[in-house]
Amino acid sequence: MTFADYLKQLYGDKESMTLSELTQAAESCKTAKFVDLKDGGYVDEGKYTDVSARLLAANNTIKTLRDAAKSFEGIDVADLQRQLGEEKAGRKKDRQEWNLRAALTGAGCTDVDYLLYKLGDTVEYDDDGSVKNQDVLLESCRKDYAAQFPTQQAMGTGGTGNFARNHGSEDPHRTQLEKDATDTKLPLARRIFAREQLAAMDNRKDE
Repeated sequence: MTFADYLKQLYGDKESMTLSELTQAAESCKTAKFVDLKDGGYVDEGKYTDVSARLLAANNTIKTLRDAAKSFEGIDVADLQRQLGEEKAGRKKDRQEWNLRAALTGAGCTDVDYLLYKLGDTVEYDDDGSVKNQDVLLESCRKDYAAQFPTQQAMGTGGTGNFARNHGSEDPHRTQLEKDATDTKLPLARRIFAREQLAAMDNRKDE
């Protein structure tokens, strides 16, 4: 509304008004509102409250973001990403080893640690960490490391891993090696050494 429109509403059809009539007409007019600009009253109170609330929320958000940024000061983000990647890779490897251990144990392997050492990184896994071609792998292990599978050994399965053979004579050194090779309470390195010594002895006698 312009000031001219406001005056037209006050005067209506009258060409002139006394001060008393003009004052009464202005007080009864509901279409215009006048405030004292020096007090800032020209801003509607509802709008002021709404803007103030939004400004306060924005300031709180900025403060939260600044505090969060300070917590990362001096931290190598790239190194954190590298550590996270290594952690994920470690968990994947643990899941793969657990599945392989479960498969070997279920197949009757007596020394899973030794067989894990011998297999090394030759085992393939599916994306979910399960052993790929598990039946084929276990069959190969039973053949190459028959001594680790008592049932197979009792059936007379031979192979490099099957050192428990009857050579017709008692050799104290061999007896001790055979004991060390199957004693899971001994360190893995000692068990491996005993197995390799037994395999070497078998190879020499087979020549």
